[in-house]
Amino acid sequence: MDKLQPPTPAEEITPAEPVEQISDDDAVSVLPDLPAEQQQELEQRADAWVDQVSGLNPHSQEFTAQVNALGAVARRTFERTSQTSSRFMQQSLRESKEKGNAQASVAKSLSELRTTMEDLAPKDETFAEKALSFLPGRNLAKRYFRNFESNQDQLDQVLGALSRGQEMLQKDNAELSVERRGLWEDLGALQKAAYLLNLLDDRTVRRAEQLRAEGKAQDADAMERDVLFAVRQRRQDVATQIAVTVQAYLSMGLIEDNNTKLQQGVERARTTTVTALRTAVITAQA
Repeated sequence: MDKLQPPTPAEEITPAEPVEQISDDDAVSVLPDLPAEQQQELEQRADAWVDQVSGLNPHSQEFTAQVNALGAVARRTFERTSQTSSRFMQQSLRESKEKGNAQASVAKSLSELRTTMEDLAPKDETFAEKALSFLPGRNLAKRYFRNFESNQDQLDQVLGALSRGQEMLQKDNAELSVERRGLWEDLGALQKAAYLLNLLDDRTVRRAEQLRAEGKAQDADAMERDVLFAVRQRRQDVATQIAVTVQAYLSMGLIEDNNTKLQQGVERARTTTVTALRTAVITAQA
């Protein structure tokens, strides 16, 4: 028979590293590239828009309306992502003010389980003296069972709390999964807006240079002063919103990952508890 080997140490539950702050400039670069057909479509839209605006009288209401419309690019997406981030923050604050979140609840229950198991664990001296158990009042195995029975309710409460904690973690992950899918779709819309605004920036600069070369200095000034300013302002707004949304998306993913690890840890703890108790009973009866 092969020699016995020591058990493999249990995998420690280690939370993932906190999400690093993402700058506006880096936010767009972390997103996957747009498909070629979408890029081509946005290029056509940018060319058509600049052609239309550059042909308008800079003092007309239509010109002003087109410039003002730049401030509404991706407005609905802004609202959705802001609402999602707001819900996420409000839930976190509410949990911190009340009883704490599911992770804190499960961590507390795991600590209580460890304390209870330490109280129930048979002491070495108890079973080392079993040879004397034939003497009156020396049956320490029975004493252990009495101790187990007296702690049974507490153990059941802790295991029940762990089960409820697992359910809370599963519920949190289900909600986070829905929120993250929504944010992913919104990030796609924001990325398209950012790509379009980059194109508008480039096309506007070129058209202003072309107008100036044609001797239309006033029209060129209007394109630079009004159109280019509005394009770059909205472009910065979109970049900032992408950074905030990416940050929220990654943070939710971090929480989801930690919840999953904690669920696995709870399952291992419950299984180990049952195994340990069975072993203790067998040992006590030996």
